[in-house]
Amino acid sequence: MEESRKIILIVAILVIFIGALFIFENFASTGSMNKAGISIHVNGEEKVILTHEDFKNMKSVSFVDNEEGKTQKGPYLINALSLKGFNNDYFKKNNIQGITVKSSLMNEETYLPLAKVSDKDEYIILAITGRGTRKLVGKNIPRAQWVKDITSIELVSRKPVNQKAGKYIIAIYLNGGPLKNLSMTELESLKAISFNATARRGIREQKGPLLKDVIAMAGIEKCSRIEVFGRESSYTIGWKKLSTSSAILDFTNSGEVKLTAPDGFFPNGYNDWVKDVYKINVDK
Repeated sequence: MEESRKIILIVAILVIFIGALFIFENFASTGSMNKAGISIHVNGEEKVILTHEDFKNMKSVSFVDNEEGKTQKGPYLINALSLKGFNNDYFKKNNIQGITVKSSLMNEETYLPLAKVSDKDEYIILAITGRGTRKLVGKNIPRAQWVKDITSIELVSRKPVNQKAGKYIIAIYLNGGPLKNLSMTELESLKAISFNATARRGIREQKGPLLKDVIAMAGIEKCSRIEVFGRESSYTIGWKKLSTSSAILDFTNSGEVKLTAPDGFFPNGYNDWVKDVYKINVDK
C-alpha cells in the first residue's frame, strides 16, 4: 500500500511538472510575437506591426546552416519590410543604413548593414521556430548572433554604439562561396597601419589592418583578385595591385568599416571608397 502511494505521488509530481512546462511553452509561443506581432520602428519611433497574417502572404525560402546542418525556412527580412512599405525608395529618402533586430523576451539583438540584408545570397530570413515565433537567421551569421522570439525590428540611419563589440561581421567568400566570417574583435587583433588621406571633409587619418592581411586571416595568401562589397557600392582589386599597396579596412571613423587607401590608389579618390563593408569575395 505504501509503495502504491509513492508511485501515485511520483506520477502526480510528473503531471504537475509537465503541466508547468506546457504552460511555459504556451506562454512563450503566445507572447509578444503572437498577440501583437513584431513592431517595426524607424530611429526609435514605432511605425507599424508585422502580423501573423502578413507572414501568410509571403513566400518562404530555405537554407541549411553551416554549424548544425539544420534547414532554416522563412521569408526574407527585406521582403517583410517591403510588404509594409519599407522599400529602396524609403531607405534612400530616410538615409537608412542598417537594421537592428531585437528580442525583449530573450534579451538579444543583432545589427546588420542594409546592404547585407538586401543581398539575397546572404539568406537573411525570419525563420519560424518550433513555438510558432520568428527568429532572425542568416547563411553567414553565426548561430550565436541569431535572434530568437523577435519582438521588434528597427531601421536606423545611424549605427548603434555597440556595433564594435564583437558583433560586426564581414563574410569572406572564396570563388563565390562562403569561407569564413570575421568579427570586429578579429579585425582589431590584426596589426593596424595609419595614413592621412583626402576624404569628403578634408584630410583625415585612416587606420586599420591591410586588406591583404584580412584575407590572409581567412587562410588565403594569394589570389587573382578580390571584390569588396559595401552598403552602396563594391570595388574590385587585382592581386598585383593589392599585394603592393596600403589598402586597408578602416574602422576608426564613425564606427563603420570601410575600404580605403592612400591618395592615388583609387582613380576617383574617396568616391571609390567602399563604406559599411560586409562581404569580401576572393577569386583564386
